[in-house]
Amino acid sequence: EILPEVSKSLPLTADPDQRAICGMSFGGICAWTVAWQRPDAFRKVISQIGSFTNIRGGDAYPGLIRKTPKKPIRAFFQDGIRDLDNPHGSWPLGNMQMEAPSTFAGYD
Repeated sequence: EILPEVSKSLPLTADPDQRAICGMSFGGICAWTVAWQRPDAFRKVISQIGSFTNIRGGDAYPGLIRKTPKKPIRAFFQDGIRDLDNPHGSWPLGNMQMEAPSTFAGYD
């Protein structure tokens, strides 16, 4: 909904292959979710310290990626071994768990 409004005042490409979205922490999983749900709008994702843990179903993505036909998106996931580990889960592990299903499903 926001892209048409922004394009009124800024030059935006209409090509989703040329659009990227990024976020940190919960914004990282939000960026992934936007591309996952709307690959017609965004096809490149940068997730820094994405919250792929047991918060609002964030830990469900590895299974969804394996079961869903490949989407035209590319992603970069970044985390560190000393990141958050609490009752919701481990942020480093949550991000690492995105790698195997992504490879299995044929993502770069």
